[in-house]
Amino acid sequence: MLENKLMIFRKQYRMQILGALTIQIIIFAHGFSTGCMSPIVEIIQSPKTPLSFSVTVEEISWISAMFGFGFLAGTILFAVTINRFRRKFNLYILPIPHMLFWVLAYFVQNIDYLYAGRFLAGVTGGGLLQITPIFQSEILNKNIRGAIMSSGTLFLSGGAVTGFVLPSILNYHVIPCIGLLFSIVFLIALYFFPETPQSLLRSNNILEAKAAFDFYNGLKSEKASETVQSEFEELSRNILNGDSSQPITIDDFLTKSALKKWNKWRRLNLSFNVIFSEDAQKTRNEFNDDAEVLKHVTKQ
Repeated sequence: MLENKLMIFRKQYRMQILGALTIQIIIFAHGFSTGCMSPIVEIIQSPKTPLSFSVTVEEISWISAMFGFGFLAGTILFAVTINRFRRKFNLYILPIPHMLFWVLAYFVQNIDYLYAGRFLAGVTGGGLLQITPIFQSEILNKNIRGAIMSSGTLFLSGGAVTGFVLPSILNYHVIPCIGLLFSIVFLIALYFFPETPQSLLRSNNILEAKAAFDFYNGLKSEKASETVQSEFEELSRNILNGDSSQPITIDDFLTKSALKKWNKWRRLNLSFNVIFSEDAQKTRNEFNDDAEVLKHVTKQ
C-alpha cells in the first residue's frame, strides 16, 4: 500500500505531473477572476470608486449574467474546436478571452467594457470544462490520473480565495495586471510541453506521437523505450482503429439487460412518486387545517 502511495513520486511520472500542474495555472487564474468580482463590485459601487462613472444595481446584475452567457458560448465553442484542432492549439486560445477581460477591466471607460469583459471571462470558463480534463487524461498515466486531476478543484478554490482577498488590499488597477500575469505564465509554460500522443496519432503523426509518449513517460534511452513499447503499440491500435468500432443503435437499448435495468428504475421512480405524493398530501391537509383555524380566528 505504501508503494502505491509513493507511486506518484516516480521519475516516470515527473513530466506528466509538471504538464498537469501547468494546466492548473489557468484553472487557478479562472478561479482568481471569479473570486475577485465580489469585492470589486463593492469597490466600484462605493463613493471612492476608481471608475469615472457610477454603476447601478441593475447593471451589476447584468455583469453577473454576462458571465453565464459567456460560459454557455465557451462550452459550445470549444465543443466544436476540441476535435477539429489539436489539444495544444485549444489550450493556446483558451486564455485569450480571459486576457481580454483583464485588458477591458484595466482600460474601462463605461459599463459596456465590463459587460464584454465578463462575457469573455465566461468563454474561458466554459472552455476549461471541455479541454483541460481531456488534455490531462491523455498525458497522465492511469495510476496517477485520479489523484492529479482531482487537484483541479483545489486550485480553482485557491484562485477564488486569492481573488477575494487581494482587491481588498491592493489598488484596483493592480488586479488586472496580476490576472494577466497568470495567463502569460501559463502560455510560456505550455510551450515546453509537446502535443498529447493521442492527438498526434489521430493526425497520423506516428513518429511525433512516439516522441511525445517518451517525453511524458520520462524515456530517453532506446533500451528504456522498449520496456513500454507494447503500451504505445496498444495505444496506437486503439486510436488508429477506433473508427472501426460499431455505432450505438436503438437495438442496444432493447436488450434483456437494458430492459431489466429500465424496469428497476421505473419501479424506484414510482416508489419515490408515491412517497412524495403522500408527503405532499399531508402538507396540503395540514395547510388547509391551519387556514381554517386562521379563518375562524379572524372572524371572531
